[in-house]
Amino acid sequence: MAHPVPASEWIPLYYLSCPQNFLFGDSTLNDVLSNIHLWWDKWSQYFLLTGLFVFNLAFNPIFRKDHKVHAIVGVSWALIGVVYYFDYIHPSRFVLDLNLVRVEQFVRFFMMGYTTVWACDQIRHSKPWLALAAAIVIVGCATTDLIGLFVLSIVTMIFILHHISQPPLKLWKMPIWAIFFLAAGILAYSLSIELKDSPYLLLIWNKFMYILAGMCAVFLVL
Repeated sequence: MAHPVPASEWIPLYYLSCPQNFLFGDSTLNDVLSNIHLWWDKWSQYFLLTGLFVFNLAFNPIFRKDHKVHAIVGVSWALIGVVYYFDYIHPSRFVLDLNLVRVEQFVRFFMMGYTTVWACDQIRHSKPWLALAAAIVIVGCATTDLIGLFVLSIVTMIFILHHISQPPLKLWKMPIWAIFFLAAGILAYSLSIELKDSPYLLLIWNKFMYILAGMCAVFLVL
């Protein structure tokens, strides 16, 4: 009678042969939980996509009406939970071979698509400073996931302030917007500490200046 091979014997081989099948790549769960910088790095893609989902729910009416995409994202994130369990809690070769972490690519496709549509709509119909903020979100998401999350948190605070300044505003929604604003502020502060030595900050600043110069030129022409 064949005996099952202990996970401690085959897991190291899987890390060497197919690290892309693991939720955190070639990093073990202990490494991720014991290093805050590695923790931010490995979770950043999932945090960014979740942040874009919440942002679009709040500020993108087109996305808010698309319940099919809501279902796709919900099922995808449920599969990510399954992957976490069978990667690190109760390892399963069968689940690892399914490579379910690829559902992140489907979520990214939809979220970046809807965010781009929203940004184009802001540029066409919103105030210049809101259009600029929308453009910065796209630029931030085009660099790294951490930078994108940092930019998204700041732009979220800007749009919350703009939203609550527009009458009429229902009073019962104020605590919700306040919690939303506070969460975005805490996230922005935490990421500013994490990214203070990142070379990408200079890169995104340069892109921001190009965007600002381009928008000023367009306004002068028009």
